[in-house]
Amino acid sequence: MTKRKYGIIDTHTHIGLSPRLYLPIKDADGLVQRMDSLGIAISFFTHTTLICNYRDKYALRETDEALDKYAGRLYTYVTYDARDSEGSIRYVRSRIGKRGIIGVKIHPSFNEISADDERFRPIWKLADREGRVILSHSWDISVRNPVQKLSHPSLFAKYLKEYKTVNLILGHGGGKLDGCRTAVKICQEFSNVYVDLSGDCYTPGRIEYFTKHIGEDRILFGSDCNWIDQRTQLGMLLSKNFKEKTYEKILFDNARRLFRNVLPKWNI
Repeated sequence: MTKRKYGIIDTHTHIGLSPRLYLPIKDADGLVQRMDSLGIAISFFTHTTLICNYRDKYALRETDEALDKYAGRLYTYVTYDARDSEGSIRYVRSRIGKRGIIGVKIHPSFNEISADDERFRPIWKLADREGRVILSHSWDISVRNPVQKLSHPSLFAKYLKEYKTVNLILGHGGGKLDGCRTAVKICQEFSNVYVDLSGDCYTPGRIEYFTKHIGEDRILFGSDCNWIDQRTQLGMLLSKNFKEKTYEKILFDNARRLFRNVLPKWNI
């Protein structure tokens, strides 16, 4: 690709530790160092702890410190936990207008609540009112990990039919196999749905399948770093024989357009 005046936007990253996984990049400093080595200008992150415990003071402090230290480089999603819908929606309201908040993150599987459950309605209403993007975990039905069925792409149709102006990103593009195919069907039915390329999904032809059936305008680069190394996701994408314009759209233009009301113009 021709060198551009702006760099890559990674729409799906994390900071923070996990009790189950070894994560070599544990904080914002490590994330930005990796970004600099790869030409990634901006990353949108979620603190891993806040996905399951939005009240964690240490994770909130670490998030705010990252936003202050790397203003203009790092932005964050505010997390909504459907297990405590009343308390969580108050928390989201208190955070949504702060500098550096890029959108809302939900994770039905970690919440162990189906994505079409009524307890998710408050966050859709808020996103509709505030004009904010929702990023959600999405995945295929898995025998090894049964809670993944709660984030199957088909389950988002209920709220997409009601909240037609809310832009939804299907994180991981529905995952593997049937989830990926269903994500495509949802995107074909609803023009306000995007997929990102994050996660451990390395099936040959998957990205080409998305570009053919969704179109290059609604695919976002995402890595899932620090859960997944950004280099593997970039390598998987850049190994394709796409036209330069397709790479430009996936790597930065689509995110720039989708988040144009939040990202400052001078930064993109």
